[in-house]
Amino acid sequence: MNLSIAAQQGLKCVSQLPCGNWCPRRPAAVQRSRFRCCCASKADNSQDGPLPPCSLPSAPMSSATAGSAISAKVLQTDGKQLAQLLLRLSELQVRPHQQWLTDALDTLQPQLSQLNGAELSGCLQALGTWQYAPAGAFMQAFHAATSQKLQQQALSMRHLGEIAWGLAQLQDSDAAQLMGELLEAAAHIMAASQPASSPAGTAPDSSSNSSSNSAALSCAGMADLVWAVAKLQIHPGKTWMAAYEAASQQLLRSFSPHELAQVVWAFARLPYQPSEAWRGIFLEAVQARLPEFDSKSISLTAWGLATLKFTPDFRWLFNFERRAECVLSTLAAAELACTLWALSELKQKSPHKLRLGRLVRRQERFHAFDFQLLVNPRLLRVVRSLTLGPQGPPQQGRPSESS
Repeated sequence: MNLSIAAQQGLKCVSQLPCGNWCPRRPAAVQRSRFRCCCASKADNSQDGPLPPCSLPSAPMSSATAGSAISAKVLQTDGKQLAQLLLRLSELQVRPHQQWLTDALDTLQPQLSQLNGAELSGCLQALGTWQYAPAGAFMQAFHAATSQKLQQQALSMRHLGEIAWGLAQLQDSDAAQLMGELLEAAAHIMAASQPASSPAGTAPDSSSNSSSNSAALSCAGMADLVWAVAKLQIHPGKTWMAAYEAASQQLLRSFSPHELAQVVWAFARLPYQPSEAWRGIFLEAVQARLPEFDSKSISLTAWGLATLKFTPDFRWLFNFERRAECVLSTLAAAELACTLWALSELKQKSPHKLRLGRLVRRQERFHAFDFQLLVNPRLLRVVRSLTLGPQGPPQQGRPSESS
């Protein structure tokens, strides 16, 4: 049974053939909405001739019937295929129902030790995307399988980041020990990625060293790992953070806007103050990718920069505020509050005097954050104070970074 095909079709427009296989409807290729069996002979290319007996069409199945059939087949599915299916479903933004996930994880649990690094991390990444907390027995088996892979040095930086991200998304209460092992493995990878010292009297080959040393690193893995550390409030220590800063500095210009926002948010949440060299490269990376920043990346980056007391120049702040104005209509209420507060801190200007604040005051159409403000009196008072100026006792504290 091809579970991937059934998943991609959303359990709809799928027919079960007499041979037991599942094939999607292909009206353009097969006349009269017939179904071509996936096990049909490849040599039979004739569309006018009769189909083989195993390829005769049957009545389309309902979603409920198809789901029940797939749930029954899950118990007989290989663990590797099932892990790949879970990841594919999450990538397609399809969330299976509770019973299906329970059956799938019960089947997968005794086979976790047989999965490779990509399948193991992909499985937890899917569960984290759905924020589905599995049973304690499954998580214990997952921790044991991950520890085994770590001892075998079979996990890359990307795998480490995906597993840490999943643990943080699931708020795993027993994640401290496993996170410690993940951080130790990441430290070894980061140490190996540092340029080797050249012998005396010889000049290092910077071009070959930079490419080979950073090959083991992953932008997504690095960003996910430090984000998970900050999310779970695990303090890895100054030595580990210094090694992370040195390793990430090589990749900052290759980070996506989301990854840049993750890193600076994590540094601010821990908190950890990076060096001036790292700050300069980070600001250059943000400036280069600024047109790609969305509302969430804008708010997280602004909050992180203001919390860490970054000092960008006037031109950088001008461009950043203009980008915030471009995504104004998509800002959530908490994102708006964080962005206004952060820009006021960075520009040393009262929030209600910011150009962004003036745009909020004179907006002519209903935005997404308007409804959120109306139903949240506390957040409404914060944003009102930021955009209109103090209307009484000054607001204490700052907007939450959880946006």
